[in-house]
Amino acid sequence: MSALYGAQAMGGVVNIITKNADRPFTADLSARVGSRDEMKYSASVGTKLNRFSSYTTFSYRKSDPYEVEDQEGQVQEVHGRDSVWRDTSARGSSVVLGYDVWSLNERLGYSFTDALKAEMSVGYYRNNLQNPYELDGIQDRFSTLTINPKLNYLLDENHLLTFSYMLDNYVKKEVYSDGFPDRKTMQDLTNTARLNYSGKLAERHTLTAGVEVNTQKMHHYWFDDNSLLDYTQQNYVLYVQEEWKANEAFSLVAGVRSDCHSHYGFHPSPNISLMYRWAGLSLRGGYGMGFRLPTLKELHSAYPMGGFGFMIYGNEDLKPEESHQGTLSVEYTKGVFNGSVSGYYTKYRNEIYLGTYEEEDGTLAQKYYNHESSRKTGVDVMGQVRLDGGFTLNASYSYVNTHADREGYNTSVFRPHSLTFTANYARQVGKVRTSAALNGRWLSKVDVWNKDDDGNYVLTPYYAYTSVDLNLGARFPRGFRLALGLNNLMNFKAKNAATDSSVIPQRGIEVVGTLGINLADLLKL
Repeated sequence: MSALYGAQAMGGVVNIITKNADRPFTADLSARVGSRDEMKYSASVGTKLNRFSSYTTFSYRKSDPYEVEDQEGQVQEVHGRDSVWRDTSARGSSVVLGYDVWSLNERLGYSFTDALKAEMSVGYYRNNLQNPYELDGIQDRFSTLTINPKLNYLLDENHLLTFSYMLDNYVKKEVYSDGFPDRKTMQDLTNTARLNYSGKLAERHTLTAGVEVNTQKMHHYWFDDNSLLDYTQQNYVLYVQEEWKANEAFSLVAGVRSDCHSHYGFHPSPNISLMYRWAGLSLRGGYGMGFRLPTLKELHSAYPMGGFGFMIYGNEDLKPEESHQGTLSVEYTKGVFNGSVSGYYTKYRNEIYLGTYEEEDGTLAQKYYNHESSRKTGVDVMGQVRLDGGFTLNASYSYVNTHADREGYNTSVFRPHSLTFTANYARQVGKVRTSAALNGRWLSKVDVWNKDDDGNYVLTPYYAYTSVDLNLGARFPRGFRLALGLNNLMNFKAKNAATDSSVIPQRGIEVVGTLGINLADLLKL
């Protein structure tokens, strides 16, 4: 329920902070090899000298593509105008594309004074997609260049001013094996500049406020049937958030984020969250308004789905999505136990979806539309127990009830039930630190409705899915570490992988081994 991360972040935010060098010299090497034609090699080197720091990482990973055939015929129930019939004869296959990826990242830091500090992160990523059915020697190549400078100025111990800028340049190319020049088929260039203030205005009041400028320019083969047009949009943001700790038991966070878009104009998104603590009990409740702008692809697409025989069209009349979400949760901690139960209800207005469109000649295509109304309700239950001897047990259960109505049929693909669990064990044996983790996930079955080319509604089941992994590890003196992973331990294989796009098809059990060496610890530097 924060105004800081955008009104699209209703489900939460994962904040990834990359590693910094913490001593004059540090270096690390690792190699990972899997039994299913997978490998990864990485290296890092860093230094921290007085006010200057640098940390460089490089990685290369590769995996071959593979194909998985259905375990049984696809089950489809077709509801036509005059009849209902079931088809269980078709057996298909699903292709999982391989990759050939390398990435390079550099993070620099310099403290001009104790109050003024600068950071600069630069990253480059390139992926040559591996497709077993590449036509005419054409290979897709994706690359991303990111540049992220940041300047922090500590006005005093209670007030911080931060300026940051992010450039993200994502490019897709077709690479030809016969020597022809590469052809750029897509470019998505975004720029985000932010000025943020955070400070304590009084003993129990913390204010956060800022402005953002976001620009996007996209060049895509989806636009205007391969004519490679460019489209742009700009969004200007003002946000403010107040955190008030009334006492040790009660706190309140309230804020508003206002978007001013180049096409859709001004839109405020308020939110409020309250928390009350008593002994080991925490009660939380909140309301937040969500706001999602249509993407440039959703607005301007005109793309033939080669091999599938239909077009995908954008819709320049799309309206932004709006949502209203209420949440309520209770958390309890006592001794070795921590548990929580939370519920939420979200009401959407103008949710964007891809629906059926009839062209002038009667041919069916797909086009982006707004749902008049849709909703999502959910409950999450989580628990953790820390036992003596290094054992930790975690489990969580989620129930999601989504409804996206279309002519009386619910087209949502969300699975209503999911369960995850983790059992961790860690122990020091002499100078060796050992660990083991058993991770599992179960997803329930869901029936998915879609409209076929004849205008009938087709019910396709997405079957239940189970995945269990076992990971063993050991850290030795002088910087050596070993890890062994057994993925898909129960040898799960999807019944109809060709139809169910919600899970990655599995080929069976996979064994993965990793060796790592910290050179600074090895050389005692």
